[in-house]
Amino acid sequence: MQNTPSRAPEGKSRISPGFPNYTAVCFIIISIVLSPARGFAVSSAYIDCRTATVTVVSDDPLSRQDKGRFTAGDGAGRKILYGYPGAPWSSFTTLNIEAPVNTLTVYGSSAGAWQVNPYDTFDENGNSMNTSTWAYSGIHVRQDLSIIKNPDTQSRYDTIRIRYAVENRNTFTAQVGLRIMLDTQANGNDASPVYTSSSGLVSQEEKFTGAAVPDYWYTQDDPVSPTVIAEGYLNSAGATTPDMLIIGQWDYMNEGVNIWDYEVHAQAITDSAVAVFYDPALIAAETTDTIIAYFGIADMSGANLSISKDANVASANYGDTISYNIVYSDNSAYSLTSLSIWDTLPWNSGFVDASPGYTLSGSVLSWSLPDLPNSSNAYSLWVRVKASPQGESLTNTAYGAYTDTHWNTRQIRHSGEVNVALPSFTPTQTFTSSPTFTITPTMTITQTPTVSPTFTPVPPALVFKMEGNFPNPGAAYTNFLFTLTRDAAIQVRIYTISGEFIIQKQGYFNAGRDYIRWDLKNLNGRDVASGTYLYKISASTDRGEKAEATGKFAVVR
Repeated sequence: MQNTPSRAPEGKSRISPGFPNYTAVCFIIISIVLSPARGFAVSSAYIDCRTATVTVVSDDPLSRQDKGRFTAGDGAGRKILYGYPGAPWSSFTTLNIEAPVNTLTVYGSSAGAWQVNPYDTFDENGNSMNTSTWAYSGIHVRQDLSIIKNPDTQSRYDTIRIRYAVENRNTFTAQVGLRIMLDTQANGNDASPVYTSSSGLVSQEEKFTGAAVPDYWYTQDDPVSPTVIAEGYLNSAGATTPDMLIIGQWDYMNEGVNIWDYEVHAQAITDSAVAVFYDPALIAAETTDTIIAYFGIADMSGANLSISKDANVASANYGDTISYNIVYSDNSAYSLTSLSIWDTLPWNSGFVDASPGYTLSGSVLSWSLPDLPNSSNAYSLWVRVKASPQGESLTNTAYGAYTDTHWNTRQIRHSGEVNVALPSFTPTQTFTSSPTFTITPTMTITQTPTVSPTFTPVPPALVFKMEGNFPNPGAAYTNFLFTLTRDAAIQVRIYTISGEFIIQKQGYFNAGRDYIRWDLKNLNGRDVASGTYLYKISASTDRGEKAEATGKFAVVR
């Protein structure tokens, strides 16, 4: 990547004649049919960006539009920004004008006036582009959105370049800054996690200023085997270095708030957004200031662990040994390091053996593995378990965690769930059909009751064993696994790492090995954010016996 020009410091002029530079935002998207009248589409075979041509006021967020704002999605029709394909309104650009007036306003708002309505054309390189111009108090702002090649790989046209050219048409010096606010929603996940090249996953609001502003950031729909990854460039490929980056909660950064001097909130992010700030700088009379930024598709611009798993049989009987095979590789252009693969054994199975080098902790089997180069070579691991006489199937998933050498962030991928069916549990029918209980004439009815009391005089005391939870980390759900010697009521209470109560799950379970499942949603039915959580699980019997255990686990979305 080439070095990036930085903006002039505040108080000094950044002057460029006309509109020679561009600001950009890149997305992953494919070509999609234009919607009539209300929006323009700037698209290629990989990316599609929609700009609203009219304003539609609506209480329905999927119908609302604000003229000049944009949204984007990919070739499969999956979102990158909220509202795609037909409701561009929640991603917008704010102008901070300190002179000739002191105001905050949004590009395209009714406070100003449209000079040129949005229309489709071509940029200076012949690329598809949408352009428009809006003015406020002698400050004319031109927004250009054009498709360019991915700034990282230079391999395909999957990036939209957005240019904001701020022209001062006053007869005196002006001072103007911009904030580009993106309402991220990878593949429809409103809480799509955001990562930076400097600090990895950002799980609660965070502010980066000055030299601490990272070079890159990206968001993905699912941190465990994602299908949509969009990335932003802040200090490379000709991007103008921003003065501040905030990764946070959209509700706190929307236009109803429109805060420039933003203070972060110490809470988990449940509706992610990214705001890139360029502080107000001097623009001399009759001159133009330009800013460049990119947001787009991760076109193989990072290591990518591929992991799959299968079993040697589709169904088995109780007591059978089942063999699993785990295959993994890195077929990207970048190597990966600190690789570990783990597999939480099915709750209704017993461990037999596995590939050498494993560690078994409770029901979690893991391997620490050598770094993988960027190649298509495939490697494999195996594990064998024996089916216990419980449950209707053996169910488990293999996970891999690694450090991406390009992004310098920790990533997780999974193999997908593997199920081996077990037979229905009907042992009493099998035993009663045996002739050995009915042929012997010497047996009398009076002998049977003399045996039965030995099985029931004193019920066993409650022994409660908490065996952890799987999968850990969880992405869509997690199961809290336990063993009981007596029938008991089980209660699981979930808390944030700071002790805030999230939800309670409960049920009544028979003696034996079992689990209680949590779908990783709070009391309001909303997905909890990525992070570390605490649990307290308790068991109580009808004899008043009680036992409990505590622990912690991770959620990675």
